[in-house]
Amino acid sequence: MDHDLSVRWKLGSQVGQKSKVSEENAEFLIQHTIRADRANNGYTQAQVVCNPQQLNPDMNHIAAKNYVQRIFKSASAGRINPRPVKAQTTTSRRSQYTVAQQSCWFQNYGHAISFLREKNTGICNKTGKQFGKLIEHFILGGDETCLLADIDGDLKILGKTGRKKHEKKATDYRGSITMYRTGNAAGNNGSTAFIMKGKRRKTGFSNSFLEKEGAAPGSTIAMTDNAFMTDTT
Repeated sequence: MDHDLSVRWKLGSQVGQKSKVSEENAEFLIQHTIRADRANNGYTQAQVVCNPQQLNPDMNHIAAKNYVQRIFKSASAGRINPRPVKAQTTTSRRSQYTVAQQSCWFQNYGHAISFLREKNTGICNKTGKQFGKLIEHFILGGDETCLLADIDGDLKILGKTGRKKHEKKATDYRGSITMYRTGNAAGNNGSTAFIMKGKRRKTGFSNSFLEKEGAAPGSTIAMTDNAFMTDTT
């Protein structure tokens, strides 16, 4: 009798009922959850409960919830955190720049600067300095930064045990403001373009207002339908 009760407890079923989740599918659900976290798209508690129902359409929500609480958590012990963990939000368009790629970029950059200094040895008539000492003032670049409002709040997911950082892809959201900053390699800031959602600027949001508040000369505000950085903008 004790053996029968233990078997039924492991199955997570009521007396006389057979589990709708096979051992093979149970392992699949665990691996599926682990790989979702590795892909920066971890499952919330509610999503984990819905997954057994995806495999077994006949399983109702209560049965799926009982299965996760009684069997899934014990079977995944040591591999998945028993409680949801906080995940950092990311977007579906996010990419990573590896350390090796960074090293390659800086090497190419250094070679290009050396080549220009070798071929340009003249003296600046205004400053009396060699071109090689002024070159970084003429290397310009820009970078887009988006200040996002957190529409998702704190995301709680079931994460893989031992994983130090958890992330979850969220919808691309530009409900706040986008900034496109410019500058040069010497460290001087150039103008900044502020991109905001709407058809017209709000009263007082002029270019002179930006300079008064500390933005570099030439800074401006562009209005778009969704605050995205577009080719036209």
